Amino acid sequence: MTTYYDVLGVEPTANVDEIKAAFRGLAKIFHPDKTPDADPALRGLLEDRFRDIQEAYDTLKDKARRAEYDAMLAMLNSGEYYEPPPPLPTLTFSAAPSTVEKGQLVTIRWASTNATDLRMDLGSGGCKVGPHGCEVVRLQDSITFTLTATGPGGTQRATASVTVIIPPPPPLPKVTFSAMPSTAEKGKLVTICWSSKRTLLTCTWN
Repeated sequence: MTTYYDVLGVEPTANVDEIKAAFRGLAKIFHPDKTPDADPALRGLLEDRFRDIQEAYDTLKDKARRAEYDAMLAMLNSGEYYEPPPPLPTLTFSAAPSTVEKGQLVTIRWASTNATDLRMDLGSGGCKVGPHGCEVVRLQDSITFTLTATGPGGTQRATASVTVIIPPPPPLPKVTFSAMPSTAEKGKLVTICWSSKRTLLTCTWN
């Protein structure tokens, strides 16, 4: 592993003056302004090299930053350095409304991070989807949707369930019907009254 000390060409025990002297010497050679007539390819290499030199110098000339850097090097050399594993994918997944009547629409929304592959099962097989989106489906039966996210950190799954209900039948018609008087002499008048809700009413008499 190339360290900042290697970049500047000094020993890890070098003092600040030695570090400054090494930086100045390298700057005279690699600073892009020292070779203004260089072709673009060479100038790009010089800029990259001087960027590394500047980064090393900025770290080692600062007492606190150098102490932190030295501690990291010691940890690496001791084999105690621990690199945390990549994070698990995160998922946000919903289906709304959660209860609908047969044939109604449901809106599915999702979002994910840290995933390289995202697949959704809408009940008719899985399909690949983007990291976030929205889908509207018409349901005939109750279902549980599944979203699976896979990334460097592992696999995560989320589900969203929707219950489909069959609406109750419409209520029976209500009818009020009367004839008064209920007993009459031949040729006399009778009053017939009626009312109804939620129906087409027909009337016959003999």
